[in-house]
Amino acid sequence: MNKLSKTQKKELKRLWKDADENNDVEAQFFLGWKYQIGDTVIKSPERAFYWCRRAANQNHDKSLCQLGWKYYKGDHVKQNTTKAITFWSRAALLGDDKALFNLGLLYLHGDGVPQDYQKAIKFYRRSAARGNLGAMGDLGVMLINGEACEADKKEGLSLITEAAVKGHAASQFNLAVICYFGESLVEQDYDAARYWLTQAVENGDEEAQEYLDSWFSE
Repeated sequence: MNKLSKTQKKELKRLWKDADENNDVEAQFFLGWKYQIGDTVIKSPERAFYWCRRAANQNHDKSLCQLGWKYYKGDHVKQNTTKAITFWSRAALLGDDKALFNLGLLYLHGDGVPQDYQKAIKFYRRSAARGNLGAMGDLGVMLINGEACEADKKEGLSLITEAAVKGHAASQFNLAVICYFGESLVEQDYDAARYWLTQAVENGDEEAQEYLDSWFSE
């Protein structure tokens, strides 16, 4: 970690005070995240967990979701899907889009819960309604393919397009494929396909680069 500037030290000291002395949940969550990724502090899973749990104990939605993820992955705690579901469920009740998305995934695949497509779609829809781009994109694909739900190609295309416009790389890639082949969804449009593949590449989708090279190499 590089030496901190005076401003960074001052900001970190203020954050610590807000998190510890003032018991500010946003500061606790932010400080936990800093320790999680090593941002202006030495990376520490132990301290990341401590601050995340402290904020979660105050019913902070993002911290509850993050704590659920730690239990799901076994990040500095013993892996426990049941506990992950408990924390995600609490966060979902508070409207956290990521927790709703995670629960949708679990029910879709029957991971730690009985497989239940209706519940999966319900959680996906609630997450998408709160602006979660991953939920929009995945739900869009499921609606187009009729996977785990009744097919609705028009709604599926609308969701994928919205997620793509807002910068979701996987949706940009999927929209590019849709534009390239056309089929019954849209008119075939190679220029649009090239555009969305380029956008996906810029957002880190490595597969999109392979398709861009394959379809549009001179």
